[in-house]
Amino acid sequence: MNAVVMVLEGLGAHWLGCYGQPWVETPNLDRLAAGSVLFDSCFAPAADTRLVLASWQALDPGVSLGCRCPAKLGQLLNGAGCPATLAQANVSAQPPELAEAWHRSFESVLSTEASGAHPSAAVAELAGRWLADHSAAEPFLLVVRLPAPIELTGAPGGAADANEGAAESGSERDWLGDLHEVELSPEQVTDVEVPIGWTELQVAFADAIEELDEAVGSLLQSLEESAVASQTLVAALADCGLPVSPSRGELMLDELLHVPLLLRLPGRPVRSGRRQALVSSCDFWHTLLELVGAAEAAELQATRSLQPLIDYRDSRGRDYLLIPLPDDKFAIRTEHWLFVASLSTNFAATIESAQLYVKPEDRWERNDVSHDYPDVVEQFARLLATAVEACRAHGYARLPPLPAEVYRAS
Repeated sequence: MNAVVMVLEGLGAHWLGCYGQPWVETPNLDRLAAGSVLFDSCFAPAADTRLVLASWQALDPGVSLGCRCPAKLGQLLNGAGCPATLAQANVSAQPPELAEAWHRSFESVLSTEASGAHPSAAVAELAGRWLADHSAAEPFLLVVRLPAPIELTGAPGGAADANEGAAESGSERDWLGDLHEVELSPEQVTDVEVPIGWTELQVAFADAIEELDEAVGSLLQSLEESAVASQTLVAALADCGLPVSPSRGELMLDELLHVPLLLRLPGRPVRSGRRQALVSSCDFWHTLLELVGAAEAAELQATRSLQPLIDYRDSRGRDYLLIPLPDDKFAIRTEHWLFVASLSTNFAATIESAQLYVKPEDRWERNDVSHDYPDVVEQFARLLATAVEACRAHGYARLPPLPAEVYRAS
């Protein structure tokens, strides 16, 4: 089986029309979603690209929590006779050691010296040329890393111009009225300085997403014109989101952690549609290894196959995900709860720092209900202590079970 995997850097799920975004136009990704299995509750193993890529390579979300797991993704792909190629832009601000480690998962790396604020089109063109030249007789995995829509370490290029241009062309967004009410200081965004207004930032981000969607459409068109389209799996997923709220400008955890996952399978009748089960983006790579025939995939304990969910043989995903956060905090995400706390040797201090949100109803995490559910908070706090310890020592394979009390409270 062949596979084209699009990694949409920095793109939270809620920015896509297929995930309910009414303002930003993403017709190509929405069209892909219409013929794919869409995972409604896919979450990143961390809110940091470096940790996400390391977790993908090790096939263990526990890497993001400090577990020392060897990188095995590239080895398993090569062992399955599915050499991997990476297409990317040479504009990433990632540290060299991260780039080198990620590149080791691939047999070959294609790079383009794309210029401009949004190099996704150049990367899609590079990948399209590779598809046109590839022999239909040779199986392949092509990972296309489409750059983040906006680099938040400085002023987004052309943000003010994008806003003014939209107004001049008569296409100014209806939602600007809501955005003008946003007041958010840079201190509310961890390690990020935003020298322009949040309205301009969000408009520029939305425009950049639409450009990224056009690049996705170009790449999909190149695939359709190639000789391998009917035998090729197509997937789209993201590393993690960026702190650019489409609603109220607040920094919210689900904005950073909730990521899209679309999976279109070739050659067999699979009902498309939405799957509600809670999954990790690491589980996609496990599933990909199974689909390309990597025998060792069955032995992976820290990740799970998505095939039972895809084929409707099962509807239950993970009971919970344990995710590290900045400032020595951790999140536990279940189907119905988001628990956030600082882990302390003093149990009372962990309880005192705890926040609890009802999901998915409280999408923007505005209503902390920790004082309304003290028993649930206590159970989560105890789980946090044991889960972090187990995960750091053994990875996700040894996570303790979710307490029954939490299930009943849900």
